Amino acid sequence: MDPPPAGFNGRRGGPCYDPAMTRGAERGPGGRASRAMTPAERERFDTFLKIAAESPFPGERANALDAARRLPGRYAMSLDQARRGQA
Repeated sequence: MDPPPAGFNGRRGGPCYDPAMTRGAERGPGGRASRAMTPAERERFDTFLKIAAESPFPGERANALDAARRLPGRYAMSLDQARRGQA
């Protein structure tokens, strides 16, 4: 018999996967990820802030600012904490 797939917890009623095996399993208070932003995420964040500050289009500025607010929220950080590079 083959071993069960990685993360399978053996419950009856179909495949039930262990949440610890899923992406972003490192969770802090409130269920949010506790790891720091990756360099690629940091670059995206900086790009969002630049667009929010410099775009000539109001809708693009608003969308970029919304995206810049969401990204640090994944790491239980405020917009200001992410801007300063704090974890």
